[in-house]
Amino acid sequence: MPWDVLHVGLAKHLPLTFGQTVVAPEADNPEVNVGTGSLNSERFGGIVTAFMGALQAQRVPWGTLDVRENVRFFGGNLAQWVHENYPETGTVLALEFKKTFMDEWNGIPDEEHLRALNAALRETVPATLAALDKLEAP
Repeated sequence: MPWDVLHVGLAKHLPLTFGQTVVAPEADNPEVNVGTGSLNSERFGGIVTAFMGALQAQRVPWGTLDVRENVRFFGGNLAQWVHENYPETGTVLALEFKKTFMDEWNGIPDEEHLRALNAALRETVPATLAALDKLEAP
């Protein structure tokens, strides 16, 4: 089914008139959800804390990022596989971004928004690596 036909079909079921926007409740939808559902938080919790703290500390053009853990997404198959197969050495932070970086109706990304998210993510590397360095060898 073509994308535009799907949108038209969905629009028939939305209680909106032309020009209105549905806004998801902020409490249930952080801008960045860090999925750690299968992560050994006792061993790797410091890495999660360091990454999330570093990302929340970044200033973006629209303010600060709402970064929370396991709100709507707990991680997927890759994270679970890594955590099961490498429980002492493997860690995956499964990131889910709210679609504030694009217009979902036409699929056009907001390049400035994407650049800001990219820069914010880059700035998490030093803190995340420092937390990783604090782990004791298995």
